[in-house]
Amino acid sequence: MDLIKLLLVEHKVILRQLHYLEKLIKVTRSRKDVCCLREMTLLIADAVQRHSKTEDKFLFPDIGRYLHKDKSFIAMMEFEHGEILGIMPVLEGTENPKVIVKEIENFIKTLRTHFLKEENNYFPFARRQLGSNRLRILGNKAMKV
Repeated sequence: MDLIKLLLVEHKVILRQLHYLEKLIKVTRSRKDVCCLREMTLLIADAVQRHSKTEDKFLFPDIGRYLHKDKSFIAMMEFEHGEILGIMPVLEGTENPKVIVKEIENFIKTLRTHFLKEENNYFPFARRQLGSNRLRILGNKAMKV
């Protein structure tokens, strides 16, 4: 499977989890339920972290060659990865239900926006520059990790 297809499959799985999480936020009232939402979010964040590492290890180095001196797009994607994953220590460090819900909502919003940027801008650029053969090689390497 080519790397972009692999990453898009991961996007779909993560987005489905976010959709479910959003539904649960609407009906969650008790402190215990909010803590459960936190744990669910941390599990999703763990999947996002693995997804980000795949991009960092397999996609960014190859596509960086085509960006020449202007690597700001990669820097922006890496910054957003850090911003998205910054939720983990915040959630792990609080028991406050209002903070937990606010951080989860921010996580969902930021992640959705990030995925849209990747799907509409970054992935098409990568596909044009790297081509299907190179993406297939990278995808096979990524699946072995």
